[in-house]
Amino acid sequence: KATVSVLYWVVMSAVNEDGEQPEAPYNPPGIGKVKPGSGKAKKAVRTPGVVRPRAKMMSQSKRANIHFPVGRVHRLLKEALHGKWVAATGAVYVAAIMDYLCAEIMELAINTARVCDVST
Repeated sequence: KATVSVLYWVVMSAVNEDGEQPEAPYNPPGIGKVKPGSGKAKKAVRTPGVVRPRAKMMSQSKRANIHFPVGRVHRLLKEALHGKWVAATGAVYVAAIMDYLCAEIMELAINTARVCDVST
């Protein structure tokens, strides 16, 4: 964004070669200096000798909040495609679809069991 104003100033100074002062750099709204406390993140300062605890390990299935194993689905997709690249989100998507279909089948089975007065 800052390069826009610099390029504009270079272009305007090249146009005004007749000895006149070039115009001030163009600053569109939103481009300019960052005001203090405006939300820009500051660099973290590390305290020497202090070790941060590691984050807890979390499976992809738990992170996606689905019951089917995302890691296993990813491995099986890679094996089925014979070495072609499989995105991690693709495995999550397939596992979520399988989870949804199983939930629907279970719901239909429960409703059918209620209608037929079958108890387990």
